[in-house]
Amino acid sequence: REPQLGRVEENIRQADELLACLMPNTVDFIVLPELAFTGYVFENAAEVRPLAEACGAGPTFEFARRVARALNAVVAVGYPEAEGGKMYNSMVVVDESGEVLANHRKTFLFETDYIWARPGSGFTKFYARGLTVALGICMDINPPDFDTARDRRQLAQHLLTTDADVLLFSAAWLDSSLPPSFLISYWMDRLRPALRRPRVFVAANRVGRERGVVFAGSSCVVRM
Repeated sequence: REPQLGRVEENIRQADELLACLMPNTVDFIVLPELAFTGYVFENAAEVRPLAEACGAGPTFEFARRVARALNAVVAVGYPEAEGGKMYNSMVVVDESGEVLANHRKTFLFETDYIWARPGSGFTKFYARGLTVALGICMDINPPDFDTARDRRQLAQHLLTTDADVLLFSAAWLDSSLPPSFLISYWMDRLRPALRRPRVFVAANRVGRERGVVFAGSSCVVRM
């Protein structure tokens, strides 16, 4: 199901319906897409500001806390974050007790993000379920601004530096009319430097259309 732009409560209800099949203690991590409940294709910052939340407050956090407690799982979900008059394209992670484990701000912005968001200051890791977990949001897996001269495969290097066991990847990746296997292969190629030992890649990419933009889906769990 595709989220509707700006309809946060409706989108949360849809997510609840999709998760209703899960029983407590059956999953370790639940990952939702980038800007999961607000929509993604904004025309200006004024559209985003009423939807932005402080970390640890607001409807996205309340959803994550409720689901994490109910399912005894770690929940990661993308949202627009507001702090000190600035906004960020962020991903909050909440543990089974309802506490914030991590809050990652998208470091490499896509063209749509520049309209309203500030870049984060770097990549994020945390510990859960006996694992070291890294976070990334969509463009974070690409070269900064698609500039190959600055390409160091930074997200893959982060996995190496932190020796992360799991990468939780939240995205609103656009459709290129290629099969899902191509996109997943591209993600794996971008993470190639980190393939020196087994790791798990968990990607949640949104689907549907929004203001003429089509999203690619291809959510997956890959043992790398």
